[in-house]
Amino acid sequence: MTFGARALPVLLALLAAGSYAVYPAHADQGSAFSFLGDGNARFSFRYRLESVDQDSLPEDAYASTLRTRLTFETPSERAVKVVLEADNILRLGGANYSDGNRTVTGHPVIADPKGTEINQAFLAVKAQDAAVISLGRQRINLDDQRFVGGVGWRQNEQTYDAARVDVRLPGEIGVDYSFLWNINRIFGPQGGAQAPDWGCNCHVLNVSGQPWSGARLALFVYALDLDDAPALASRTTGIRLSGSRKYSEGIGLDYLFSYADQDDSGANSIDYSASYLHGRLGVERASVKASIGLEVLEGDALTPGAKFVTPLATLHAFNGWADMFLATPDAGLEDLYIRIDAPIAMVAATLVWHRYSAEAGNADYGKEWDFSLSRKFGNKLSVLGKLAAFKSDGFASDTNKFWLMLSYSP
Repeated sequence: MTFGARALPVLLALLAAGSYAVYPAHADQGSAFSFLGDGNARFSFRYRLESVDQDSLPEDAYASTLRTRLTFETPSERAVKVVLEADNILRLGGANYSDGNRTVTGHPVIADPKGTEINQAFLAVKAQDAAVISLGRQRINLDDQRFVGGVGWRQNEQTYDAARVDVRLPGEIGVDYSFLWNINRIFGPQGGAQAPDWGCNCHVLNVSGQPWSGARLALFVYALDLDDAPALASRTTGIRLSGSRKYSEGIGLDYLFSYADQDDSGANSIDYSASYLHGRLGVERASVKASIGLEVLEGDALTPGAKFVTPLATLHAFNGWADMFLATPDAGLEDLYIRIDAPIAMVAATLVWHRYSAEAGNADYGKEWDFSLSRKFGNKLSVLGKLAAFKSDGFASDTNKFWLMLSYSP
């Protein structure tokens, strides 16, 4: 029996004692579990229409999906906290797309398979406001999610079966350690062509502090022994510095520098060493922000698999929204990008240009334009329109993607 199947009766029982609004439930105050009655249950909904036009395939893909999320959570100020969360992804309309598990001949992949899954189910214990210990299935997002994240862009989120200790020390110092034994991937509990989860013997350590005002420095070690994906087993050690500073006349500056070394680990049969570099500089004035950045993932064109990998990352946030580089090419990747964020009336607009090339050798991969418009209506409803256009210079094929998404949290 899977973790989700075991946890579902518990979720339903707790929700039966709870309220389906923001009002707290009232449990028997004499019960050992009476604190559960102070929790609340809430629904949220996310509808998305996604289309993909990929030149290498004869048909386009269209996916119309609705995610319904039900979350039960006890008050965070208590010493003991319980979080239970279930997701249902419903396919609306035809199945004219490959979803990562099921292949529809001639159609591109849109990795949003239908299904129901326990997204989170964990117990957290707070120790005098200085440390939180959590055990169970949970969301773990570290820094900008470049190495460990939840892949929240997809309808079925990536979560972790883990024991986690998050310690806050004086001087803005944080120590965050997790032991992961299972990774619940975005392909749903049933799986298919893609594994629904990866068994893992993984240690994730992130230590952060504030070296000066407005800055954040993180040192990290991610040792990932992936039982079900040995070719991605790796040990990564790195540093990340980010921050911002405001100047007179409404001018702001923000920056990012990150560097990491990686080598093989666990059952990985490839003996390799690779590095990672990401630098970005942004300037903001009158709510208009312009950024330029370069991200480099080292590879070796002569040795397949000897490349820098980030198997637990929220990959959609990096290297273009067309998702052409979810896996690092064997020759590595250099991504030079320019981004502009600006308000248009009451709408937030983003425009990004990418130029992709190989890190090893001088091959060009292609270019990409990304554009999005988004608007929030109060605290409950948000609307997002987004497109990506990748033009190949020999890598993969020309690909255009479009999304329309509505999120509602009553």
